[in-house]
Amino acid sequence: MLLIVGTGRSQTNAKRLDSDYAYWSATRRLQLSDFGLQVKPGNYLNGSNAMFGFEMHGNVYDLFGKQANNVIRNRMLRTASWVDTTSRTDVAAQIRFHQTLFDIQEVYCRRLRQQIRASATKILLFGKPDINELFNEQMKDSQQRQALYVNETNYGTLSVEQATWEKQIMLELQNLQAFQASE
Repeated sequence: MLLIVGTGRSQTNAKRLDSDYAYWSATRRLQLSDFGLQVKPGNYLNGSNAMFGFEMHGNVYDLFGKQANNVIRNRMLRTASWVDTTSRTDVAAQIRFHQTLFDIQEVYCRRLRQQIRASATKILLFGKPDINELFNEQMKDSQQRQALYVNETNYGTLSVEQATWEKQIMLELQNLQAFQASE
């Protein structure tokens, strides 16, 4: 997992989004083409890997505006993520597994937005709570939850457990819909 915090400021969402990243979307699921690191024959990599992280564009003042949910984003670094298709028949299952990890991270990204929005005035006036501490706390919680998911579903291979996790995560995303970034 990867934590990325940026402080640059852009005028529009289109300018903000970096094509090296796949940004979480409620309507677009991860696809094989999102995994940009090409696995070469004879490598020691097994299966797949995805590098997820949060990013922040703008500053605390942006948290008061209409686009506040777009200040913090959940993303996957395409060029550091891979799916081995050379001798595997479970490519779709690998992508589904990473999508679930991405969805879990989105829950924590929305919780982070919620937490920062609730504390925006204190952050602006007093510098507390520290945004970096909030980022780190939510990232840690996300990673611990992802590890629990990995263990309970055996990397997404236990179909009943996988379906249970997907249902629970979708419910949590719906409950936090007010903190969803725009597409």
